[in-house]
Amino acid sequence: MNKNVLVIAVTLLAVAMLETPLIGTALAQKTTIVITRTPGVDPPTEVIIEEIPGDRNRLSGSGNTLIRSGTFRTVAYGSESDDRGPLGFGTKYVETITSISHGSGEIVNTPLGLTPMHGYGHGIYKVTLVIEGGPYGTGTLEATERMEWEWDFSSPNPLDWRYEGWSSYSLKQGTGDFAGVKVDIESYFNMWLGYYHTKTTIVTS
Repeated sequence: MNKNVLVIAVTLLAVAMLETPLIGTALAQKTTIVITRTPGVDPPTEVIIEEIPGDRNRLSGSGNTLIRSGTFRTVAYGSESDDRGPLGFGTKYVETITSISHGSGEIVNTPLGLTPMHGYGHGIYKVTLVIEGGPYGTGTLEATERMEWEWDFSSPNPLDWRYEGWSSYSLKQGTGDFAGVKVDIESYFNMWLGYYHTKTTIVTS
């Protein structure tokens, strides 16, 4: 073989060996996608389809502290229309591990039922999100959600009543197209506006 041809062949082989790991590294780099939704402007991310009550226990004393567990909710996530959620559309299943609400003041009749005029609380929930379609494919994600809420029904005008909730959680343990995907969610609930995933961060590898 011509010496010059041999040198060129060896050089090209060396370059290829050096570039291969770099290409592999680039393909393996994580991709982060952040999607935000604005309450009152964008459609709600979730709508409750069904709620099955669990155990309910009132503590002694003032009788205004309520502990719940076992409540199971089936929630529509996004829709097949253009108003789909950040991950697409599907169904979310939420089981209450425990929730504690502290109320005070007179009992008033609200869209949430008979409720003390003022209150606040927090809860822990087991969440399974089943994505049936969308830009990232299909699959499931699981998480433990922690939520806080507060309300004020003291105004004589129901339009001024306030019930708000905030939560954050990281969906992991994905299956299907969501295997290896991590989704961090910051959410907001408003009695009048609905339930929103105000910030959804999708991390893929």
